[in-house]
Amino acid sequence: GATVYAGGDFTTVAGMDRRGAAALDANGAPTAWNAQINNGGEVNALATDASHVFVGGSFTAAGGGNRANLAGLTLDTGLASSDWTPPAPNAAVRALAINAGKLYLGGDFTQLGADGREHLAALQSTGALESSWNPGANQPVNALLVVKNADVYVSGEFTSR
Repeated sequence: GATVYAGGDFTTVAGMDRRGAAALDANGAPTAWNAQINNGGEVNALATDASHVFVGGSFTAAGGGNRANLAGLTLDTGLASSDWTPPAPNAAVRALAINAGKLYLGGDFTQLGADGREHLAALQSTGALESSWNPGANQPVNALLVVKNADVYVSGEFTSR
């Protein structure tokens, strides 16, 4: 659509409080959408589907809720989505990609909730961990590319999986 979502390590956009993430209209002005990333937090990756803006980074709160390093926010307000509650990564998320109803994430983490996941994971549309996809990497993942209904390409600091 006409909205551009931006993430990073910032606290204001055009004089408006927009910590870590912002939505911009076609003229580049911030909209009312407000992700409310905690002070000192940053957003490293963004992805959208028909109902969410997914943010990954290094933070402890997003969208008005306790969301560590990964959150699904509503498209209209930026509030934490109550219908998408993933297991929390134990360290920063650096990359996100969506394909066929799954959200792929890469980063510094080694666990999602109680499940061990070495720097790579996939989540179902509900936020539940996709247990059948666990390739792992021995060091952080910095970028992901998913070719529609095919392969997941991974880039980062790893030397093996």
